[in-house]
Amino acid sequence: MKETKVDKCVLMTQSPYILYCYWEISNRKKILLEQHLNGKWNNLQKVLRLYDITAIHFNGHNAHRYVDYPLFEHCLEYFLKEVTPHRTYCVDVGVETKSGVFFSIVRSNSAATPKSLQAEVASENHSYSKWIEGQQKAPQWLEGYSSYTYYEK
Repeated sequence: MKETKVDKCVLMTQSPYILYCYWEISNRKKILLEQHLNGKWNNLQKVLRLYDITAIHFNGHNAHRYVDYPLFEHCLEYFLKEVTPHRTYCVDVGVETKSGVFFSIVRSNSAATPKSLQAEVASENHSYSKWIEGQQKAPQWLEGYSSYTYYEK
């Protein structure tokens, strides 16, 4: 196996609901962590932490929310399923200390999920229904709408 010299973490969008992440952690960083945390690398619980950082300048502590995913030993990639469309995310790969504290090792780039077509259609249908029921003004798209109807007797 090729020796990793650079620590990196890459986050990519696969769909409105799925992100893909892969990472590499150098032996040098692993040794430093073993010394700092007083434990063997193979005995440390690795964790992938997903942050929702939509529309903020993320400083590592101000995410809207985060979710932790425990990782199996030797895991170097992960598919994050059921993320929310039209949001921005980043991840940290880290370890959980013996006292339960998350210790970040490497942070990814940010990645945005696209809007979901299903959500847009549902929103349009909802505003149309409200208009029909008289609870809302005509939808904006109606202004440019034109139709031709043929009636037979």
